[in-house]
Amino acid sequence: MRRSTLLLFAAAVLAALPVAAQTPASSVPLLVPTGWLNDHLKDPNVVVLYTDQGAHDEALIDGARKVPHESLMTMEGGHGLASTDALVEALRTAGVSNDSHVVVYGEPLSAAWLFFALEYLGHPRVSMLDASIVKWRAEDRPFARTPVAPPRGNFTPSPRPRLRATADDVQARTAVVLDARSPREYEAGHIPGAKLVPFQDVFVDPRQQVFKSRDELVAMFRGAGAAPGSAAITYCQIGMRSSVLYFAARLAGLDARNYIGSWSDWSAKKLPVEPAR
Repeated sequence: MRRSTLLLFAAAVLAALPVAAQTPASSVPLLVPTGWLNDHLKDPNVVVLYTDQGAHDEALIDGARKVPHESLMTMEGGHGLASTDALVEALRTAGVSNDSHVVVYGEPLSAAWLFFALEYLGHPRVSMLDASIVKWRAEDRPFARTPVAPPRGNFTPSPRPRLRATADDVQARTAVVLDARSPREYEAGHIPGAKLVPFQDVFVDPRQQVFKSRDELVAMFRGAGAAPGSAAITYCQIGMRSSVLYFAARLAGLDARNYIGSWSDWSAKKLPVEPAR
């Protein structure tokens, strides 16, 4: 009798809760193709964000909102992620809310940085477009000459500081460390034990910014000692190339973190390197 009473009470409580409190936010794919975005351009919940480092493309995806890379970074102590308040302000200005399905595209390093910033802030619905504006226009899809100036969004962050790895996290040796830089940079000096996975290798076509298939990415990361489900930390020089590798690692099912300070921070701390100097 007591068990039945408790069950009835629990059911009554659940029934009284708002639907949103009972149902988690619907999941969205990490990567969306151009056809999907083309079909959803008029969806009021889909927010297309374009970002770069100051070099404006000749055209934008129709309806895209501009988020300058400069609004997402700081140069205090070197290139790094902007403060949470600054990041949130940039996203609200671009019309991002918590229930938006945010689709990111643009110059690859900046786009990946923006994707990471959104995940770091805990946005639950963020995807990367599997294409550049070059591919979008080659497919004769809608474009515009100027970005949209949208109504202000009401995004409230739920930061996930664990995603932002530190030198201490790298030294703890609890994750595979992946170096997104070039072979030349890697050979000149790298974090001890790090595996080289140049960021360009995640693309089938770097110019069109089309990613390799998930199976291909899984095989690539397995070759570096990181199987799906395993922990990995990506790094490069200042955290931008590593953001691309972070995204690809997420796509391949890794428990990925991004060492934003990267080689600049590691070197400034005079931590061990390979080969020994």
